[in-house]
Amino acid sequence: MEKILKVVCICLAVMIYSKGYTVELPDISSELNHTKTASSKSEVNENRNMFSINENINSMNYPNPFRSSTTIFYKISTPGNVTLTIFDLIGREVCRYDEGFKYIGESEKKIVVNFLSSGVYIYEIKIDNRRIALNKFMIIK
Repeated sequence: MEKILKVVCICLAVMIYSKGYTVELPDISSELNHTKTASSKSEVNENRNMFSINENINSMNYPNPFRSSTTIFYKISTPGNVTLTIFDLIGREVCRYDEGFKYIGESEKKIVVNFLSSGVYIYEIKIDNRRIALNKFMIIK
């Protein structure tokens, strides 16, 4: 059930992003796990991931579509540890790149994905597991 919700949230965010809207959706996966309980309201707010597309992180990749490699350009307005994760359309994590600590400004990451088949994929950029930017790219072989 948790994977299905994750896929739905990612697909919804990509559809909204492609229309140019800004959206904030809470990550309810922690609320689905009945074994964990929050001790305070502030702890619940700290544990929530928010989709904040076009707010703090601007991202794009070039070229898109591509055959074997692309460069992802992103701009952050909050310093922190950056993680780039690639998912297929089913929501399975394909690969992850830990970029380490990044300061405010623009960065880029060249990725080589020869091991992936043709199709549409979604990449996600996280800063300290708080903010998420989603974008899609297409591989043509």
